[in-house]
Amino acid sequence: MSISGNTTPPGDTVTSTFAALFAGLYVAHHLGDYWVQTNTQATTKTLPGRVGRRACLAHVTTYTITAVLVLTVVAWRLDLVLDPGRAAIGLGVSAVTHYLADRRVLLRRLAVLAHHDGPWLDTGGLALMDQSWHIAWLFAAALIMT
Repeated sequence: MSISGNTTPPGDTVTSTFAALFAGLYVAHHLGDYWVQTNTQATTKTLPGRVGRRACLAHVTTYTITAVLVLTVVAWRLDLVLDPGRAAIGLGVSAVTHYLADRRVLLRRLAVLAHHDGPWLDTGGLALMDQSWHIAWLFAAALIMT
């Protein structure tokens, strides 16, 4: 409780909440991207057309469910009170940006605009850029949720 009547938690509480949410999202990201994602989703999510869109949507759905489960445990164990609206917006940002990156069209275009084209991009560079994209958006999602 604040003496000034301000309902915003003290700075250290906000900081620790952000850190806990980001850590939870980061763990959920790795679980959802590597353990939960099926081989079929991983190999078809970049294909053009309906098959690719459906595979990517299925992956992002299970990825987001994983994030919800991890964040539920984090909030329960650390006694965090999350605003449902902010949590939904943060998870939505994570889901939409994850879908956009995993379809690869936007990610490849952005990589080329940043002068990351050629053999490096096709021999692992795009995968590294994919992960850095996801982590940046997880950071944004945690800020939104805090």
